[in-house]
Amino acid sequence: MGNLQSYCCNEDTIEVIDEREEQSRIWSETSNNQQYGTSLPPKAPIVYDIVLPKLIPIEIENIPESHPTDSNNAEIKEEYCAEQFEHLRSLILKNPSGQKQFTELLWSCIPWSAPGGKSGSTFLKTVNDQFILKEMSKLELQSFLSIADEYFKYVETSYKENKPSLLSTILGIYKIDYTGATQSSNAYYFMVMKNLFYGRNITQRFDLKGSVRNRLTETDDPDNTEHVLMDENLIRIVGDHPLFIHASSKQIINKCVENDSKFLSSISVMDYSLLVGVDKERQELVLGIIDYVRPFTWDKKIERVVKSVVSSGLPTIVEPSLYRERFCEAMDKYFECVPDGDDYSI
Repeated sequence: MGNLQSYCCNEDTIEVIDEREEQSRIWSETSNNQQYGTSLPPKAPIVYDIVLPKLIPIEIENIPESHPTDSNNAEIKEEYCAEQFEHLRSLILKNPSGQKQFTELLWSCIPWSAPGGKSGSTFLKTVNDQFILKEMSKLELQSFLSIADEYFKYVETSYKENKPSLLSTILGIYKIDYTGATQSSNAYYFMVMKNLFYGRNITQRFDLKGSVRNRLTETDDPDNTEHVLMDENLIRIVGDHPLFIHASSKQIINKCVENDSKFLSSISVMDYSLLVGVDKERQELVLGIIDYVRPFTWDKKIERVVKSVVSSGLPTIVEPSLYRERFCEAMDKYFECVPDGDDYSI
């Protein structure tokens, strides 16, 4: 009969294999373009440069003299891992005065409706548009604290040794008390991240997990910049408009995905996404791995079992190692390359 562990492992593997087959079917039905090396496309495509999250040090813009603020009603009660985050920010912020400016910006936050947000979390944005604050649940906070030592070691090594990485760096985590009109006080937890699309004209946005189950944004206008498209949208789009990058850029992306996903798997994290912004004006793809806070804990295992029972489709929740394998394979397919030194841009 075998043991329970062998059955569980086989079930996870079958789920991933079946989903790969489904993804291959969608590719074959929607993709009409031929790969470079077989024949060049009849029309010269746009070849995008890539921009990684840590490629450009952050230079904080001045805070507008007049801006809306609820600072009288909000108070930062605590910064978690304060020393580690301060040290991390010192590696990222361009100017020595950056730490003070960063703190001041936290008091200039305004509500923000994040495009495509489905988590139910509250989002804020600094008034100069440079940083995004995402609400965390208490469970997410506890989960981050459980992996904090490994996180800081990995990110700081990446910066100090100039290793390529796609992780959208968390710059701070805060507990904020907010007093409403009824004078009742509520505590909220927020993580602060760089706005990857700051100062850009992003014409398309993609949230990519490497899965095709429930990964389609239903829209009649895929060019609407407020829509966040997903994996199946991308597969359908690249049949006619591939995301072409140079061979050297493809190597960098693959190395980043391999290293970052290996790290996330080692700390039992899954369900992360690659956020991609298409800046056609600059002919750049802006990339960053997001939503990598929560490890694969008992609540995720329960979610996986429930989804497998109540849904006729395949569960999206798989073990971190299998999630990583599927993620790496998909990201390698999503970006096509042209030889370095050849300019096919139009």
